[in-house]
Amino acid sequence: MTDVLLCVGNSMMGDDGAGPLLAEMCAAQPKGNWVVIDGGSAPENDIVAIRELRPQRLLIVDATDMGLNPGEIRIIDPDDIAEMFMMTTHNMPLNYLVDQLKEDVGEVIFLGIQPDIVGFYYPMTQPIKDAVNTVYQRLEGWQGNGGFAALEAPEPKKDNEWRISGKDRAGNSWVVPVGRLINLAGNAQFYRADLDRNGIQDLVIWLGNPGLGLAPSAQYIIFTFLNNGRPCVFEPWGFYTATDTGVDDLLDLQGNGRTQLLDMQFDSGYWITNLYQVKDARWQRVHGWFGRLSYPALTRFNHYPGRKLIIKPIAGRNPQTDDLSLTQRCLIRGNVLPGVNQD
Repeated sequence: MTDVLLCVGNSMMGDDGAGPLLAEMCAAQPKGNWVVIDGGSAPENDIVAIRELRPQRLLIVDATDMGLNPGEIRIIDPDDIAEMFMMTTHNMPLNYLVDQLKEDVGEVIFLGIQPDIVGFYYPMTQPIKDAVNTVYQRLEGWQGNGGFAALEAPEPKKDNEWRISGKDRAGNSWVVPVGRLINLAGNAQFYRADLDRNGIQDLVIWLGNPGLGLAPSAQYIIFTFLNNGRPCVFEPWGFYTATDTGVDDLLDLQGNGRTQLLDMQFDSGYWITNLYQVKDARWQRVHGWFGRLSYPALTRFNHYPGRKLIIKPIAGRNPQTDDLSLTQRCLIRGNVLPGVNQD
C-alpha cells in the first residue's frame, strides 16, 4: 500500500513555505512510509507522478487562509476548497488537482495550516514552524485524520453570493455559482471577448486578493462557451493584473485573435511562465515551443545588494524570456455578456 504526502507552497513567501518545510524535514529524517513529493507552487505538475503511484492515501499539506489564528491546523473536505477559500499563491486552485486525481487515489486528505504573513522574502513565523513540526510528528502511524479537527464550513452569506446564469442555444437554463465577487482588494472587474474565435462572446471575471509582499495574487473566473451555448469554467489563480483597458495576462501571441493565458509564478530564483491556450472552449497547458519561446519559460529573478528587487531581467543574464507585455491584449472592458444574468 502506497501513501503519498504532497507538500504545497512557496518557500520564498513567508508562511506559505509550510509545505516545503515539511518536505525538507521528511527528506532529512523520514517519518512513516510516506512517499514525499514537494509540489512547490505548481503541484499540478505532479499529477502524472501521483497517478503512476496510485496511492491508497494522498495527504496534501498547504498553508491555507481559513480565518483562524496563525498556526491552527484543520482537515478540510476537498469538496469545500473551491467554495471556502479566496486566497492562494498557486497556479491552480487545489480542487482542480483533487478532481484530476479522484479516480487514481483511494483517499484524499487535505490538511490546512493557517498562515500569518505571506509575502516575498518574509521569514516564516514561529507559530507556523511549530504547526509544521506538529504535523511532522504525527506522520508516523497516521490514522484517519491524524487526530486533527475538521474545519467547519461556514454557512454561505446569500446576499454576498453571485451566480452567473443563462440559456444555451436549445433554450435550456444553466447556472454557475461564483461566490463572493468583492473583498478587501475591491470589486471584481468584468471583461468580454471571443477568446477562442468560435463566434460566441466569452466572459472573464477578474478578482484581486488582498495580500502582502511583492505581488498579491488574483483570480480569474473565465467562462468560455461551447458551440451549443453551454459554459466551460476555468478558474486559474496567479499574479494577474487588470486595468480599465484590458487584462495584461490574456494575450494574442500569434496575431490570429485566439487567446493565450500567461501565468507567472516564482520559485527557486526564477519567474516561471506557463502558457495556457483555449480551443473549443477548453483551456490546455502548453508544453514545448509556442511561437518564439519554449514553455514553461524561465526568467532569472535578480536583486541588487541590499535586496532591492529588479523584476525586469538584466540584459546578458540567461535564461530570460522576451518582453511579452506589449503584445496585443485580447480583452476590452465591457458589460456582462449579453444574455447572462447576475444573481
